Amino acid sequence: MGGESFMNLQKYILIVFIFISSLTYCNDIYAQNWFEVNCGATGRIREIIFVNSSTGYLLDENYPAYSVLRTTNKGINWTLNYSGTYFNDMEFINQTTGFIYVANKTIKTTNGGVNWLEYNAMFSANTYNMLDSFIGYGVGYTSILLKTFDGGQNWVSLSNNINLYPVYGVKFFNQNTGIITGEYIVKPQTYGRILRTTNGGYNWYMAHNNTTIHPCFIKFVNNDTGFAAANRNIMITYDKGQNWLTIQVTSTFISSLDIDFINATTGFIVGFVDNTGGLGYIYKTTTGGLNWNESFSNVAKFQSVCFADSLTIFAGARSGGKLFKTTNGGLTPIINLNNSVPDKHTLSQNYPNPFNPITKIKFDVALSSKIKIVVYNSLGKEMAILVNENMNVGSYETEWNAESFSSGIYYYSLFINNNLIDTKKTVLIK
Repeated sequence: MGGESFMNLQKYILIVFIFISSLTYCNDIYAQNWFEVNCGATGRIREIIFVNSSTGYLLDENYPAYSVLRTTNKGINWTLNYSGTYFNDMEFINQTTGFIYVANKTIKTTNGGVNWLEYNAMFSANTYNMLDSFIGYGVGYTSILLKTFDGGQNWVSLSNNINLYPVYGVKFFNQNTGIITGEYIVKPQTYGRILRTTNGGYNWYMAHNNTTIHPCFIKFVNNDTGFAAANRNIMITYDKGQNWLTIQVTSTFISSLDIDFINATTGFIVGFVDNTGGLGYIYKTTTGGLNWNESFSNVAKFQSVCFADSLTIFAGARSGGKLFKTTNGGLTPIINLNNSVPDKHTLSQNYPNPFNPITKIKFDVALSSKIKIVVYNSLGKEMAILVNENMNVGSYETEWNAESFSSGIYYYSLFINNNLIDTKKTVLIK
């Protein structure tokens, strides 16, 4: 067999392999816009909080041991800041004042985590929300409602009619008005509920009640606009939680575990598919939650997400201390070169080629379709997803930043509505 014929046969076999691989989801996917960083955590990264673009904290749960890790250089390095057992919650209200909530104890810093003070408490809750340095609320699994008037040194229990188990989130807008999210179980039904109070938590009324849509963790970008993660859905309020709009994020049934917005339009939601071999997912919106695109998926099941700034976002996994980071806003940039109608779907050769470490890829969309561009290594293993969204007719350009990849031969493929259109070869030389 001649050399050219043999190379053509190799390419044909690779294309067939890629097509077969595309019919099943690769569990070892690595999207180039998110990469794993070593933060020193060992267990579940329950919470991530950034108080400015450089300084952040994460809560590492490796039951029964818990630790708070701190970075001052945007997540490049992390150091142990505080450790203990059975942490219920963590929050910072500004760059200097933060709280760790432990059973019957409040641990507080007023100097950005340099020192921590411990205050004994008669009561304990599982999730908290401080209005300011003095006033705050806590809600517990047993429907307990707590309030502090002195910055967490003392907590009092308020009479209430919450009747939720478990409670997931709490947000107070002032001393009178607040909401909580949780579940109400009357076997065999489980109701997802949002309750609202206008008299400081002494009485609550129903703002949402549904057997299939269970709102969990909440994020407010101002005193009016907020979001709640709810399984495969997102719930949006524009009036302090009085009314809620429900938007489906994905048709896949995911357990949504955290949400973060940097402003009223741009946010992320993270979660996972809860089954054997299930994947973790990160979805992004730039339309205030009305539309969502998959930003990343991984065998790590995601637990937490947080913006450091508009381009730098962190996502923590449910096990193994895995922390992922993006520095380009979570989506590969796509440039619309023109809106002319191409004759057919095409995939161009990347340029430069060979490259190190960034190359550009042009492609044409002849009919509005679901577009996916996937990078494979020489063995046909899926290595990166560069584009994965619905796109209008036109000519486009995207890029692949292969900084974290080793030198070698790679292939990238264009899929239209999950149908393989073309595959090109490229060479990375470092």
